[in-house]
Amino acid sequence: MKVINQTKNKVVCENCGLADTLYTRIKGLLGRKSLGADEGLLITGCRSIHMLFMRFPICAIFIDKENVAVKIIENIKPWRISGIYFRADRVIELPPWRAKETGTGLGDVINFQ
Repeated sequence: MKVINQTKNKVVCENCGLADTLYTRIKGLLGRKSLGADEGLLITGCRSIHMLFMRFPICAIFIDKENVAVKIIENIKPWRISGIYFRADRVIELPPWRAKETGTGLGDVINFQ
């Protein structure tokens, strides 16, 4: 699916996967060696992420039920754990600094196509 920052009218990710089952949510990006420039992963039912056993850093955009960005971590490195963001409902995992590159900030509305 495509991820679009509706507020800034910019494409955030051209090819975003979906992790919406127990297995895909637990697995996330584990086992991958990298994430392509236009790749990402939307994880549903997620208020926190871990980078244990990950091989590369990512950008994480936490969004609430109304698709509003409530927390952005631009460059979370392997073997780190994010905070718990109680307003978040989902997270989009992207290449590092992707939010900055696309001008995505807190309060922006994110849509999916």
